[in-house]
Amino acid sequence: MSDTKQRVVVDGIDFSRMVYFPKMLTAVGSALHPPRLVLALFMIFVFMGVGRLWDGVTSPTVSPVGLVGGKVTQAELDSYDFTVREALQRYAAPDHLPEGEARSWHELSSGDVIRRMTAGYRDLRTKAADTPGQDSRDQMFIASVKRVEAARPLGVFEAAWDHLARAQGRIVQGVASLSWDTMLQGLDELFVQTPVRLWNVDKTFTIVFGLFVLVVFALGGGAISRLTATHFANGERLHMRQAVDFAVVSWQKLVLAQVLPLILALVLGLFLAVCGLLLWVPAVDVLAGLIYGLAILVGFCVAVVVIGYIAGFSLLTPAVACENCDAAEAMQRAYAYVILRPLHFAGYALLGVIGWALGMLIVTLVASMTIHYTGGLTGMWQDNPAMQVTHDVDVLNLTGLPAHELTYIDSWHSRWTATLISFWQTIVAALACAYGLSYYFSASTVMYLLLRRACDGQAIDDVWAGEHPPSEG
Repeated sequence: MSDTKQRVVVDGIDFSRMVYFPKMLTAVGSALHPPRLVLALFMIFVFMGVGRLWDGVTSPTVSPVGLVGGKVTQAELDSYDFTVREALQRYAAPDHLPEGEARSWHELSSGDVIRRMTAGYRDLRTKAADTPGQDSRDQMFIASVKRVEAARPLGVFEAAWDHLARAQGRIVQGVASLSWDTMLQGLDELFVQTPVRLWNVDKTFTIVFGLFVLVVFALGGGAISRLTATHFANGERLHMRQAVDFAVVSWQKLVLAQVLPLILALVLGLFLAVCGLLLWVPAVDVLAGLIYGLAILVGFCVAVVVIGYIAGFSLLTPAVACENCDAAEAMQRAYAYVILRPLHFAGYALLGVIGWALGMLIVTLVASMTIHYTGGLTGMWQDNPAMQVTHDVDVLNLTGLPAHELTYIDSWHSRWTATLISFWQTIVAALACAYGLSYYFSASTVMYLLLRRACDGQAIDDVWAGEHPPSEG
């Protein structure tokens, strides 16, 4: 019996269904989806509004150099006192000097100091209007303002925000220059050093604002993850209102998914602390030593919960968005996917960081060029001093020259114009930050679906459909 031969003709290979790692990079473009950007921008505004309110009602306690300097020291307060006295005595008019002895002037806020300086300098500027060297005198005044700003203690939110910005810039720099050490240093500063230093500086802020961030992440991130899940799985583009409705209806699941591991770790930790009281009782401490092995087992559970929470945090919100599951199942899925496929998780996370850095580099480059060309072209045929706020713009500084450094300008309308221009440039900078946040939730959702496929064999397009009400716009 002769063998029969058959020929199979392959027209093509769909590599997108065979190689899944590159799918992580789809978040670079999908994060620009307008509804996701709008949601992320709203989250940024909420963080900044509440954070600045916190700084406004509390005293600045952080070193002028930022979180890396820890709590402000007496030597730094003395330096700020000296800088304030020098600036006020040089520029402020006698009737604008604060009451009391000069050594107590460091208690003034930098905004109050600059207002007093500005009032006196405007008078000096008016009197010397017809004398040469006005530009150099303006630059000297701006330098004095910058010295006051550089010497002042920082609010804890302001210090945290600046620290996060520097850490993210280091990550982008590391990826762009192919310096893995720089990238890892930025990741360490972002995810490890930031919470540790915040805890050392202000424990109350760390707890209260941290829980607030978790809630905002749960609601806003849940809506962004829902948009990403339906689009990545089957190409369906939900309206923003539909995604927000999902987040509002599922808010308990989303919030509890964020805090359940923390609650579990806290309960186990309190159990160990209470059991430790047995060591205070004579003779009973022997029994405590006998069952100390049980305490070690509980401590191991605490360690697993905390490590799993740190590693799988980014998967908690997508689990609810993709499965509409409760908090316990979301926690179980996130922990299991990290443990069962650690190499997959590490590979997806690395691609996610690279994609985020490249996306941020492109977005900030486009934003800085937009601000630069807008300021350069609109200021080409006029010399309004308000246009100075468009100077000093680059990839790492999208806001340009702060408007408060131009408060010496004589005309009120130019000062208002400078403030308004600075406001619009701040919106551009906030949009760049919003892209980074949108990318985080988009990439986390894609990573969740890819890990679910690798661990459970569940198809990527298998996402909870639910009942999405028709959107009115």
